[in-house]
Amino acid sequence: MKDRDKIRSLELQIEKLKSEQMTRDLQFKESYDNLVLENKALKSSGSEALLASQWRLRYETCLREKEELEAQLQSTQSTSKGDEKYEEKYRDLKGKHSMPTFVYAQSFVN
Repeated sequence: MKDRDKIRSLELQIEKLKSEQMTRDLQFKESYDNLVLENKALKSSGSEALLASQWRLRYETCLREKEELEAQLQSTQSTSKGDEKYEEKYRDLKGKHSMPTFVYAQSFVN
């Protein structure tokens, strides 16, 4: 019975992966078709200005994404540094206010 369940589970996973692959294939096909149309437009007359504007737009998009990622990285790094400070303070306080183990254990014996 367990083998049948495992087989059924694997079959379901295979079907799910196939459908995801089909979806990706359709997205890639659509992207490819868009690029073909774009290339045809670029090969037509007066395409230099269009090409320059497209590259400028792509550059600006990449630059904006880079700046956003750098900001996220900075905030993540500053957060982790703050966490390290709190962890260090916690360890210091824990060390200062902890009882020795043998004293703590003896309090339960008596």
